[in-house]
Amino acid sequence: MGRQGGLSQRHMRRAAGCRLVEVFSKALMQSANSSARGGSKQRQQSDSMLVLVCVAMAKQFVLRTKYHRRMIDLVFLPALLSVACQSVSEPELLHMLMESLTWLYTFLTAYRPPAAEENATEVANLQMVQLLELGAVDIIATCVRQDDQGMSSWGIGFPHEFLS
Repeated sequence: MGRQGGLSQRHMRRAAGCRLVEVFSKALMQSANSSARGGSKQRQQSDSMLVLVCVAMAKQFVLRTKYHRRMIDLVFLPALLSVACQSVSEPELLHMLMESLTWLYTFLTAYRPPAAEENATEVANLQMVQLLELGAVDIIATCVRQDDQGMSSWGIGFPHEFLS
């Protein structure tokens, strides 16, 4: 890894140490809740920009396996799905959300602690049920119907992780 890669990892560790991941989780949940309630057009635009930044930064953490457990503990799966339900009309944002959801759910089902092997399926199933209740099927259907192959792939990959 080059100098830039090492610098990037060091900055991510510092950001995670400053509880930035927790801030992303709270901001995403608050945004999903406030979008459901409505508000002024200016407020919605600023919320939209905040969500875009939080999702883009969260995706960078999702791409690093060492942050997955913490993100799952911080309820990122339902937070990301709630935002996805509000962002169906924004393909780029929806693409980032689906990619992040799939990576986190893959971690949840694949990287089980040895002591919790028997209970891991139950934990994954509870998360799956929660996501289904929040509207995962609608989001998956929306992604699969997209002309963008990347979006369709993530739409297909997400239920694949449910079934594996």
